[in-house]
Amino acid sequence: GETAALRLAYRHYERDHYYDAITGDYTGNPGEVDNNSYRLGFLWQPSESFSAVFKLDYHDLDFGGNPTTVFGQEPLGVVEQFANFEYTDESTRAVLDLKYTFANGVTLSSLSGYQDIQSVNNLDLNATISPPVPTNIYIFNSRIDADFYSQEFNLLSADNQAFRWTVGLFWQKQDSELPPWQEGGFNFIGGPFYPNLAFPWFSSPWINEEEDRAVFAHARYRINERFELEAGARYNEYERDQFTNYTFGDGSAPPTIPFATPGGDRQSIEESDEDWQVALNIDASDTQYFYGLISSGHVSSGVNIFPPFGVYKPMEVINYEVGWKARLANDQFHTQFSAYYQTFDDYQANFAFDSLVPGLNNPELRNAETESTIMGVEFSGQARVGDFSLDFGFAYLESELGTFSSVIDPFLTAPNNVVNLSGAEVPFAPPFTGNIGMAYDIRLGEFTLTPRVDFSHQDETQAALWPDPQVTLEARDLVNAQLTFGPNSGRWSAVAWGTNITDEQYVSGIQNNGTLYYAAPPIQYGLRVKINF
Repeated sequence: GETAALRLAYRHYERDHYYDAITGDYTGNPGEVDNNSYRLGFLWQPSESFSAVFKLDYHDLDFGGNPTTVFGQEPLGVVEQFANFEYTDESTRAVLDLKYTFANGVTLSSLSGYQDIQSVNNLDLNATISPPVPTNIYIFNSRIDADFYSQEFNLLSADNQAFRWTVGLFWQKQDSELPPWQEGGFNFIGGPFYPNLAFPWFSSPWINEEEDRAVFAHARYRINERFELEAGARYNEYERDQFTNYTFGDGSAPPTIPFATPGGDRQSIEESDEDWQVALNIDASDTQYFYGLISSGHVSSGVNIFPPFGVYKPMEVINYEVGWKARLANDQFHTQFSAYYQTFDDYQANFAFDSLVPGLNNPELRNAETESTIMGVEFSGQARVGDFSLDFGFAYLESELGTFSSVIDPFLTAPNNVVNLSGAEVPFAPPFTGNIGMAYDIRLGEFTLTPRVDFSHQDETQAALWPDPQVTLEARDLVNAQLTFGPNSGRWSAVAWGTNITDEQYVSGIQNNGTLYYAAPPIQYGLRVKINF
């Protein structure tokens, strides 16, 4: 009708696993994907001053389970697994966005959200490569149920003013629960107590409640046609409460022996933080734009989920950044450049510490004792000359973390495994990354054929703070290509595509200090058709 609109959407994605072979005594469908998503959108706009948008999503995502491999496995696509595989995410999300604009141009907005998630992840914890009779089965099972509630109010000035501002309030609550092991919650089976596989040998329910409250303001002042000053501030309060009740046994009977406090442990934390930003934007000309900013942000504090439940402080970062954007060569060449320097106080990093239970490598978040730094530059560009187009980008990064004293190096043996770590690189942060893509439009009367090729490079990086080969992600070079054909009217198009067309085999992710390795997708190709009615 004239004031209301409705939209329905559905998405389905399905594929088999892309491993050469998955063998072993497992259940489920590891690596096989069957995802379904649904969305209902409703718009009501009875007048120019008021609008309401409601969206309801339902996602039923089945990833089959995460196959893993071990360090140095060749070929990478052949794995042997022993687990009751499952990896599912089922969620419902509702969002209501309300906007009302007053006669003076000021807008009041309200954004309300709710999300319910149930997620299950069961996998082989050590990806054992075994003889015909397996010697060490180690299974991890986990399920989480979570609810998220959020509300935000914003009051925004009119856009046509030299002085523009926004003030707002924000609230979010998260309730999460890992149920007892009888309901598929957090538990370990086998491992150091193999062949006892009847029951978990270590488990705990986990009840976690978090709440965020914030008030914020942001303003932009156009000094003249060339200069604009902006500033913002945010005050945030955070609360968290968690409950655990760890028990263990030998796997032949239900785990009943208390690992921490009999009956369970509860921890609570509260904190408040301030974030801010100041920036100067300069329109040097119609084609040249510069900016400089200083901003402060933080990552909240927390409490470790494993005993002894150590509390870690919030991580605070100060970011100094300058940038340049330009439109050159009669608007045929666009560029973007930025350089940044960041200092971190109390950098948060994950370590292992000695456990009283064999086979359990307890993770522990800790803060660096001295300042950490990250610096880098990024440059990208897009060019269009006639029927030829080009885009590229590169980034260079250097990082140096502060001091962590008396931490356990998991790749050394006791008593020489307690070390002082200082100056390590940030994990998953390769020093250099780059990409370039080229395409050319071939005119065929009323149709166009466009071949395109893309190349990307990523330097070697670490998946943990340790410079050990077992947590090293090797450098990779990837090539993608596609061929697009369709009428110039845009009524329809067909794209034949391929990713990783040189079929590079590499590890894309490492977890648990080098015990779980995830293989990257091999060559994939397909046909995508789009029709506009």
